[in-house]
Amino acid sequence: MITDYFILNIFLPPDEVSGEIAGYVSRFEREILIKTLGFHMYNELIESLSGTPEQKWLDLRDGKIYQKNGINHNWRGLINDEKESLIAYYVWYQYSIHGMEVKSISGIKNLKTENTNIVDRRFHQVSAYNKMVDLIAEMDNFIKANSADYQYYAPELIRKVNMFNL
Repeated sequence: MITDYFILNIFLPPDEVSGEIAGYVSRFEREILIKTLGFHMYNELIESLSGTPEQKWLDLRDGKIYQKNGINHNWRGLINDEKESLIAYYVWYQYSIHGMEVKSISGIKNLKTENTNIVDRRFHQVSAYNKMVDLIAEMDNFIKANSADYQYYAPELIRKVNMFNL
């Protein structure tokens, strides 16, 4: 379950994971997979995984050791035992922008409690986003090394960011 991936740098308390984050997962999982795979390949993946999937789709989802230029490489997969997924990083990033605020009729507010300080989230957001980009690059290498299996691969260009939007 993707909510198991909100650990370490992208930790969310269990009450947030079980509650509001589910809506973020359903919305942003689809969005990032379409951006990274392309619409056609995304649809093929989802359709295949809902039935009896071909091995290539299981390899994309679960990971695989593959060869490129005679050297072994490890694609960890979209889901893995390490609990590190580009989907989770993207969902956390979006949640950190839109979900960590209180929305009321008088506007959007940050929560502040006694004896606490509000921390600038940008460092953590940039770190999570850039980790997602690294994981996308790993997937891109896997797909390109197995291009005969993934002929409709059409990703958007997703680049690393910094705190200054440069």
